[in-house]
Amino acid sequence: MHSAINAAGNTIVRDLASDIAGGRQHLLDRIRHLLAWQFGVDAATIESQTELVDHLYADSLDLMEMTHILNREFDIELEAEHLAGMRTVGGVERTVTAMLHNRE
Repeated sequence: MHSAINAAGNTIVRDLASDIAGGRQHLLDRIRHLLAWQFGVDAATIESQTELVDHLYADSLDLMEMTHILNREFDIELEAEHLAGMRTVGGVERTVTAMLHNRE
């Protein structure tokens, strides 16, 4: 009986970990596609390490527009002060993830 409960628990934990990992990848993909659209580049060229300023040539106006796009897309409220933590696409993903978790 205990082994059946442990097996079921392990399956639930594995499924939950897979959902979280899949959700993070889905979020990163959505962000990549939004940034590709905004900056007029192929989404396949955008990776987590892609720098917004050095690789996508974003200026301050682009970054403000990006926050508005992310706010609309994810129903969050990024402010100008959040931009400091968003130097890379991975930084954008981490910031958006934190905002989504704080909203719950």
